[in-house]
Amino acid sequence: MKKLEKTNEVRVIPTDFFEQQAAHWDQRYGGMARDKKMWMLVGIIALMVLVIIGIGYVKQVSEGKYIPYIVEVDKVGESVSYKPAERISSVDQRIVEATLGRFIYCFRTVSIDKRTLKVNIDELYSLLNQKDPAYNKITQHFGKAENDPYKRAVTSVTSIDITNIMKMPSGEWILKWNENVFTRKGKLQPAKSGHYQAIVNTIIVPSSINNEKDMNLLNPIGIYIRDISWQQELTK
Repeated sequence: MKKLEKTNEVRVIPTDFFEQQAAHWDQRYGGMARDKKMWMLVGIIALMVLVIIGIGYVKQVSEGKYIPYIVEVDKVGESVSYKPAERISSVDQRIVEATLGRFIYCFRTVSIDKRTLKVNIDELYSLLNQKDPAYNKITQHFGKAENDPYKRAVTSVTSIDITNIMKMPSGEWILKWNENVFTRKGKLQPAKSGHYQAIVNTIIVPSSINNEKDMNLLNPIGIYIRDISWQQELTK
């Protein structure tokens, strides 16, 4: 068997070998790589657009707005005219009186039905603005355990009877009502019952599409209680 002869031959790699290989790879695969990067970029942009649209849609749905309308009816109940609440130039005093009466009812009533209590409190706070003194006074009042309607409902209930609502020359309102407190078994508690009076300062803020709170259907006209002070009347 013939043995291979040893050799010290060194093969020299052409100087342009790597350039040729790079050019060959670029011709065969370079286009695919560039297309891949381009489509990855398009996919990322499309995903970002979808995320932005989704966030905007969720925000729009969560901030649903209502445009309240006031319907005027004649003596037989047929509608005569209607217009958006924000275009009302003035509010009938009877509407203000009814709103104030409802405000006191929601504020002072204690019911054994938790759902009724929640509805009353929601309606109560729809007539309050966080920047006004009345909001802080009522919130602090409810903050005391003895005034918490949910805790009071465990042992008693309170019914309200509005007796008088009168507007003063200064523009403030005087409200008078009777409170009857009963045990859960229906027994009247005279010591806890009595006559009450409140002085209320109001403001009417016409509803606006740009004001979400004004769009609340619980207070579409925009009657707010700015300040309130109340006390039990002394009986002779």
